[in-house]
Amino acid sequence: MATTSAAKPKTPSGPCSAANCAENSLRQHLQQLLQNWRDAGLPPRWQLMNELQELLEWRERNQIAGLWEPPPLMLTATVDDGWGHGLEVVERCARMAGVQIQRIGLLQTPEVIVDYCQRLRPQLLGLTVLQFDSEAQLQFIAENLPEPTQMVAGGAPFQIDPEFAERAHVNYVARNLADFLHFLLSSDMLQQKL
Repeated sequence: MATTSAAKPKTPSGPCSAANCAENSLRQHLQQLLQNWRDAGLPPRWQLMNELQELLEWRERNQIAGLWEPPPLMLTATVDDGWGHGLEVVERCARMAGVQIQRIGLLQTPEVIVDYCQRLRPQLLGLTVLQFDSEAQLQFIAENLPEPTQMVAGGAPFQIDPEFAERAHVNYVARNLADFLHFLLSSDMLQQKL
């Protein structure tokens, strides 16, 4: 895994004068970050967290709301992961792009996850999945999600079994953080600011 400071996008200094300049600058930085990850590979988790935090702080310093107006809502949870390290990185990445995050929690039942989604009607539900025996739980969640909620998931079962996502009715599988960022930047479902 190549991890050099040269692969890291430079955080611009100083505020942008116009909203479009700022939004385009944020999109450009995210696209450059994605390209760096594709070219050099994903850095270790601690470095990912630092890079994302630096970009988030730059965005906030420059009063850039994010890529969408209004910001999309993403709920996050795990059904079989008691640590949630993957969720932390995904949440920070989404926050940095301007997605509003609300964590449901770790080791949540499908009923609790569906209840949150029914009440809050997020655009995205982000899940990490570690075990194959979670397939029925994911199917239950998918079958009971409200419109327009889409399930985005990641974890080992999706990488080991290519049909797992289809059987579990997952809308999008992010193999890693680069896939997730690509999804955010290219999703038709999330309305981009003009």
